[in-house]
Amino acid sequence: MARSGIVVFLSGRLLSLALLMAFQLLVVRLLVPVEYGRFAIVFALAVLMQTVLSFGVPRLIPKYVGQAGWTLRPATIGRLIAAIMTFRFVATLLTIMLALAVARTCGWIAPDDLAPAYIAASAAYILVSVAQVDTDAMALALGLQQASRLALVGEAAIRLALVTIGAAMGWASTAAALLWIGSATSVAAVLLLLARIRVALGAMPPRPAQARALDRRE
Repeated sequence: MARSGIVVFLSGRLLSLALLMAFQLLVVRLLVPVEYGRFAIVFALAVLMQTVLSFGVPRLIPKYVGQAGWTLRPATIGRLIAAIMTFRFVATLLTIMLALAVARTCGWIAPDDLAPAYIAASAAYILVSVAQVDTDAMALALGLQQASRLALVGEAAIRLALVTIGAAMGWASTAAALLWIGSATSVAAVLLLLARIRVALGAMPPRPAQARALDRRE
């Protein structure tokens, strides 16, 4: 990664971290203890899912996606990206359903925590969070540091702005509402990165000079 790329990468991470801290401080002030506990649990589960259900994806992405246009065809990378996204979505969704069933059976969840709006918002937030981490890693593997910073910082800034507006209007007072806001902004970031990745792959030569075993003859 060139020096300019490193600057873009680090500046994006620092800006997003500052915005995340501001968001967390706002959440603490907005939510009553019970609602904040519900939000914090889902936030922690999203981070846990990104790590526990990685299945080697963090190592797979830079190893293969970064070879697009060099030793692997862009079309092959496109299929690989689709496979990774589908696999992670299905694996995460099944894990959420299994965990919810076990928690309900064992009585670990209070009846008030089983409201459909909260469960749906929690599942959406976790699923989209995992997708955002993967698409960001793919963008970085393709050298799209600018797009990564735009998506990361933009998502955090828009989420903070929406929650601030929601607090002023009185409808951002529950964990479910904040989770839906976070899900919506994360979906926007994922779509932005996927669109930029598609453009980058389309600009590459369809047949690299060398080929690897992962490639298929078309």
